[in-house]
Amino acid sequence: MNLLQDIRAVAGTFGAIRAARRAGASSVKITAQPVHTIPVIKTGYWGQTMEGCLFYSRQWQAVRDVFGSFDEDTQRALTFTPEDGEWPDRVRFWQRQLKPALPSEMYHAAMLKIIRWYARCVRRRKEGGTNGQSPVDYVY
Repeated sequence: MNLLQDIRAVAGTFGAIRAARRAGASSVKITAQPVHTIPVIKTGYWGQTMEGCLFYSRQWQAVRDVFGSFDEDTQRALTFTPEDGEWPDRVRFWQRQLKPALPSEMYHAAMLKIIRWYARCVRRRKEGGTNGQSPVDYVY
């Protein structure tokens, strides 16, 4: 993530240097200053996760509560799609987190949903995409 921020900073700096040169400056001094982000609206990360799409109804509030108990770095990490070979680790992560927090029936239903969805994602990736289907055709 820092690499992208650095690239954006360089692009912004380049634009500022060009503008200064056009204005007649013969040299430019660059100083680094810390930037503080002030969030205006904090929506959370749940809606940006794959699991957020699986557990959107009210009956799954307990799963959302478990997600809400994670630190911000963990929540942000879950917004990224696992790479090849990382899917089993994500399943084990959810097993460890959900088992102590949910009633047995809900835990098993949640894990079945997660495993089925992950298996579908892995199959689609191996097949090379959607095979011409619209995403709606294979989401459910």
